Amino acid sequence: MFNNLFETISLDDNQTKIFTQIDPLTVSVTYHRLRTAKSSTIPYIDHFDNNLLYARVNPSDYLTAANIRSYYQKKLVFWKLKGIELTRFRTDLEKYLVRTDNYYYSSELGLLTKLPEFYYYDLQLEAFHEQHYCEATSFDIKNTDDEYIFLKKFERNIRYRKSAIYWFKRTDGALVSYGVALPNTLASAFDSVVSTSKSLIFTGQFDFYNTPVPHYQLSKLATLQPIFDNKSVQ
Repeated sequence: MFNNLFETISLDDNQTKIFTQIDPLTVSVTYHRLRTAKSSTIPYIDHFDNNLLYARVNPSDYLTAANIRSYYQKKLVFWKLKGIELTRFRTDLEKYLVRTDNYYYSSELGLLTKLPEFYYYDLQLEAFHEQHYCEATSFDIKNTDDEYIFLKKFERNIRYRKSAIYWFKRTDGALVSYGVALPNTLASAFDSVVSTSKSLIFTGQFDFYNTPVPHYQLSKLATLQPIFDNKSVQ
């Protein structure tokens, strides 16, 4: 039954066009589900022409793939209407999502493999932003005595690199994010400080971003001053 699920065509630009009888995005959802299971024994794959993987696609994977497709199609329309320049990843994503036939190019394997993970991360981030949204369209971070309260930590993989994203809220509602590349020998100590302190005072370089919600990104941390029970520790 699974001997002829795919057909490959080699192209002149060293890319391979791979046709399948199952939607490649659905297969990617299956792969993500299997490899993130606690008892997962699925190894890393560098192609989607794996008969055993195709055989383990279930009905919920089809539904999730349809939701992912609809979610990012709407996002792409929104970004264009807002005049937001598409990154190379988003441009490649748009090209893939407009297709109606079941095929993908070999160069799109990374995009397809990561898309379910990005989808689940974006859903979490949207829920977080809805909970902590601030109406202001810009913030002024000049006061070095401003205090920030730790809200939540997210972890994600981008281009084979894992990072932790920490989100904080200033007393006036301004949101600030700070990313830490992983692995990092100081990550556990940083986790301990931000999770146990009442609040923190940052100094460093702040870059403002207006999407998806207005917030500052702490791109370079200079000093960190935790405050415990109204007493600060340098």
